[in-house]
Amino acid sequence: MRIRIKIKKKLKEKKITIFVQRKTIIEAELLELLNFFNDNITLKKIRLIFPYYKITSHEIPIMLSLISALGELIPDAFLDDPPDIEVRNSPIS
Repeated sequence: MRIRIKIKKKLKEKKITIFVQRKTIIEAELLELLNFFNDNITLKKIRLIFPYYKITSHEIPIMLSLISALGELIPDAFLDDPPDIEVRNSPIS
């Protein structure tokens, strides 16, 4: 999964842009999160090398909340199904 954050500062305007890779293992949770913030963000589907969601907004606190929520989704996706670990007795005792 790839996430890229760009911050543009101009004299009168600040804008944060987030690029989040589409078609990943957290796609369903990501879409729920984007629907929650839908009123305050602009969402586009773009394709660079990989397909991305381009999320922009002029409201800095909304974007910071979105970034922190994204950060909470990533560990959950990898820890939900822990791999099966087989423990064997060591022949060395």
